[in-house]
Amino acid sequence: MESSYQEILQRLKSQLQDLITLYEQSEIENMQLFEENKRLKEELQKSNERVGNLESSNENLKLARGFALNQDESEDAKQKVNQMVREIDKCIALLNK
Repeated sequence: MESSYQEILQRLKSQLQDLITLYEQSEIENMQLFEENKRLKEELQKSNERVGNLESSNENLKLARGFALNQDESEDAKQKVNQMVREIDKCIALLNK
């Protein structure tokens, strides 16, 4: 009878040790996944910043291209700039009120 208790106790100890090992492995894996998640978030943030910078540069290039036109198109560009200046002046006037 006592030997069966010993066997049960031994199996229980073995299973408990297996559970502890699995727990420790899952903790290590969890830490690794947490670090990878953190790294990927940082990478995503940098990529989003880069996309924003590239979009801004693209808009600047479009605007610069609008100014680098031939003589006929230059008049249109001047009119657009004058219109923008007038709109800015209106905004400033509204802010001063």
